[in-house]
Amino acid sequence: MKHLFLAATLSVLATSAFANANSETCQQKQDRISQQIEYAKAHNNTGQLRGLQTALDQAKQNCSEASLEKRRQSRITSAQAKVDSREAELKKAQDKGDGPKKIASRQRKLDEAREELKRAQAPVAP
Repeated sequence: MKHLFLAATLSVLATSAFANANSETCQQKQDRISQQIEYAKAHNNTGQLRGLQTALDQAKQNCSEASLEKRRQSRITSAQAKVDSREAELKKAQDKGDGPKKIASRQRKLDEAREELKRAQAPVAP
């Protein structure tokens, strides 16, 4: 049960880290990893601790504001391409006269792609 709780907690941390990865500075990234290290230490999770320490070392060595901005721009480009593709799919379904369920599904996918683009475009928090 303890391992299940730990795995679930680490999963939540990893998910929130991924969601915030686009909007964090190098220092924030290092701070987030340090917090995860403290959590792993508190729960005697040596395997997770080694991985997090490696991640922290790499973040200290390789992270720069320029690299974060480059990755952010790449995410924006990718998200915009996805929005464009979803818009084309919706228009095609509407032009073909597809059923309301299919059109609604295409609209939902377009809305999700637009949200993803919005997150990618969010400025990096200082």
